[in-house]
Amino acid sequence: MLIKFVKVQEKNEIGESHTLNKKFSLKEIFLNSTSIVSLEDDEYFTSIYPKDNNKEQKFTRIKINIGNLGEEIVVVGDSKLLMKKIGGKDVE
Repeated sequence: MLIKFVKVQEKNEIGESHTLNKKFSLKEIFLNSTSIVSLEDDEYFTSIYPKDNNKEQKFTRIKINIGNLGEEIVVVGDSKLLMKKIGGKDVE
C-alpha cells in the first residue's frame, strides 16, 4: 500500500559573507509501506528547523529498504502518528 508523506529537504548554501545558510523545502512523496524498516523521532531536525514556522512541529526519520540498499529520509510528523498511518499498532 502506498502512503503519502511530506519529505523535508535540506539544502546548504554559502552566503555572501561566507556563512552557511540552511534552506528547507517540502515535497509530497509516496512510500510503499512494505519498504519501511523503522521510524524514529528526529530531535536534531526538530531543533534546527526554523522556529518561525510551528514550534510544536515534530519530525520523523524513516529508514527505507531499497533492494540491497538503505535510505533515510526525514518527514513531517510525529513517529507515533505515522506508525498508525502505515497500519501499525498503537505505540505507548
